[in-house]
Amino acid sequence: MRKMMNVLLLLSMLIPCTATNAQQTPHFAYAYYSIVSDGQAGQSRLLLIDPAMPEKEAQQVQLDLPPETRYVQEIYASPNGAWVAYLAKDRTILRITNLLTDDSREIDRGYVISVAWAPNSDYIAVMMGEGETYTVFVYSLKTQEFKKISSELSVFRRFAWSPESRYLVVTKEYCFDVALLQR
Repeated sequence: MRKMMNVLLLLSMLIPCTATNAQQTPHFAYAYYSIVSDGQAGQSRLLLIDPAMPEKEAQQVQLDLPPETRYVQEIYASPNGAWVAYLAKDRTILRITNLLTDDSREIDRGYVISVAWAPNSDYIAVMMGEGETYTVFVYSLKTQEFKKISSELSVFRRFAWSPESRYLVVTKEYCFDVALLQR
């Protein structure tokens, strides 16, 4: 871990840009993801850093963002490492990009509170704010359908998928209540 931090520190000194939101994939076999904004060009990129081979040059992936949404606020790597989801423009745009095919999809449905990938990487759960209540949606990467799961409960805090990607567990406002939602 110390070696990885040294590599990230070295990269931040060599590249004249700002790196934010470093995240690793859950399997540790995939790369670390970090968002980089180049001050001159105003472009956003991902740096893919392999923790098993820190001496290997970081792979850069250009993010397809319109000029008004260049600042990326958060990034979520899929468990299989093929997809990344990232929030832009004051958390109102969620873009999902396949790192292998450059396929990119945009979800523009409101203010995004939280995002969680299903363990099989086929679905992504999205919690969005609608006034004073929150709504949970599930997006299918295969069918490209966006399904509203629940808006009956208010003030969701966190959610997590079951290991087989069938159920979504949601904790509510003060973690006293838990809702089990089926996708």
